[in-house]
Amino acid sequence: MLVRLTASKSPAKPRRLCSAPFCARADWTPENYDALMQSVKTQLEAKHGPGVLIARKQDTERGLLQTLLGYRWETAAAAIELVYFAAQNPGNLYRAVSLHYSAPSAPAAAQTSSSSKDLSDPPLPPLPEK
Repeated sequence: MLVRLTASKSPAKPRRLCSAPFCARADWTPENYDALMQSVKTQLEAKHGPGVLIARKQDTERGLLQTLLGYRWETAAAAIELVYFAAQNPGNLYRAVSLHYSAPSAPAAAQTSSSSKDLSDPPLPPLPEK
């Protein structure tokens, strides 16, 4: 499920990305997104138990306010993530609610291979100081 407000040639009529009635609604307020997020989270908790908070962050970078909120449920059959993302500056606004299904992560013992070759990424260099 993807809910997205996108810029289009005509600001009064955003481009529709899916056929569900809540997709690409220019008239949605933050409260509408909160209600959708809470509704989906409640349904997932009823079926899979309490979720684990995996992200909760709000940051401003170069005049762009970014908000990220995410939960994860892991069962024997699937891993499910529910994520809310918003980015806005004075002239633009983007919001997305997404639901991701994937196979559960393998246990650590199953992830190790018989060879001793290290396939991990090299460490990143430090960021330059401002």
